[in-house]
Amino acid sequence: MKPTSVETPSGKPPRRKLREHSELTQRIVSALVLVGIALPLIWLGGIATWIMAAALFALCLYEWRLMTAGAGASIAALGLAYCGLTFTLPIIRDALLPDGLFLLILLFLAVIASDVFAYFSGRAIGGPKLMPSVSPNKTISGALGGLVGAVVVASVYAAIVPQVTVMTAAVGAAVLAVFSQAGDLFESGMKRRFNVKDSSQLIPGHGGFLDRVDGLLGASIPMLVYVVLTT
Repeated sequence: MKPTSVETPSGKPPRRKLREHSELTQRIVSALVLVGIALPLIWLGGIATWIMAAALFALCLYEWRLMTAGAGASIAALGLAYCGLTFTLPIIRDALLPDGLFLLILLFLAVIASDVFAYFSGRAIGGPKLMPSVSPNKTISGALGGLVGAVVVASVYAAIVPQVTVMTAAVGAAVLAVFSQAGDLFESGMKRRFNVKDSSQLIPGHGGFLDRVDGLLGASIPMLVYVVLTT
C-alpha cells in the first residue's frame, strides 16, 4: 500500500510549501541586496551609473553565452544587442537633468511592481495561461495583475513627486509593464529554446542576472524612446 502524502489546508504537501517559502525568502533577500547596490549608483548618476551599466552588460552577456552555447553568429549578435540595452539606464539617467533620476526610478518601480504583482496574482488567481508554449507558468491573471500593480505604484509615486502628473505616470507605467512582461517572455523563450532553466546560478534564489533584468531591459525601450523624443 502506497503511503499517502499529508497535505496542508491549501492542498499542497508540506515539503513543497516549505520549499516555496524558502525560495520566496531567497528571492526577497537577493532582490533587496541588488536594490541596495543599484540605488546609490542611480542616485549618483554620471560615471557611477555608467559603471553599473557596464558591469551589468558584462554579466548579462556572459550568461547569454552560457545559455546559448553552440549557437550561431546571429544569436550572438542578438545577445549583444539585447544585453546592450543595459546602457539605456545611464542615458535615461543623464539625458534629462534633473528629471532623469525621476524617470529611472519610475522605470525601476514599474518593472518591480509588475513582476511582484504578476507573481502573487498569478499564484492566487491562476486561470488560463498567457503563452504556454513560451512560458508555461505565466497566466493571463498574472499579466493583468502586474499591469495594475505597476499603474498603482507609479500613480502613488507621481503623487509624491512633482515632475509628472498622476495620469501621465499611470499611462506610462502601463506601457512599461507591457514591455517588461514582453522582455520576460523573450528571455523565457530563449531559455526554452536552449533547454535551460536559469541563465546562471549567480544570484541565490533568482538564477542569473538576465533572469532578474529581462523585464527591465524590455521596459527600457519605451522609456528610451520617450527620452529621445523629449530631449
